[in-house]
Amino acid sequence: MPFVANPEPGETLHFERKYVEEHGYTFAIAISDRAIYLPVRKFWTLRPSRSACFLRVPLPEVRSLAVGPVRSTGVVLALLVSLIAAAWVLVGLLNGGTCRRCSIGGAVFLMINAGMLLNALPGRRGLRVEHQHGTFRWKQPFGLRADKKRRMRIMLDEIAVAAEDAGIATTWTRAG
Repeated sequence: MPFVANPEPGETLHFERKYVEEHGYTFAIAISDRAIYLPVRKFWTLRPSRSACFLRVPLPEVRSLAVGPVRSTGVVLALLVSLIAAAWVLVGLLNGGTCRRCSIGGAVFLMINAGMLLNALPGRRGLRVEHQHGTFRWKQPFGLRADKKRRMRIMLDEIAVAAEDAGIATTWTRAG
């Protein structure tokens, strides 16, 4: 397993979670009585299986941990562009256009794309850990299946509770 938290002597892990997606994407986090372990990927390695590891951040260096909804500005912009393009194609069709851009298949494709984006937006949450050396940000991957979204929400709530128990300043919105 690429993500293995190695606590220092005398340190005990209170919380450790891994989430493995079917496509090989892995998210892991661990919290001990002295540090929080954040997932990082090495930029370059000889063995790809060893490219993932933990960054150990001592608790005194952690400023805050936040779990909450993700602002999806880019997705909303993609949704608007898709809807505008679909309307442009449909207007060309309704005006009796015979140009290349006036195909019903293109309009249907753009509408399906917009529907998929709308389905992916609700319920997306993220994790942000601010520490002395920077900020770790993680966003829930787009998932269309409700069971995966629910599992991720529960895991993020567990992370927030474990961080509060460890004494980290935590702000979070509970999953609905």
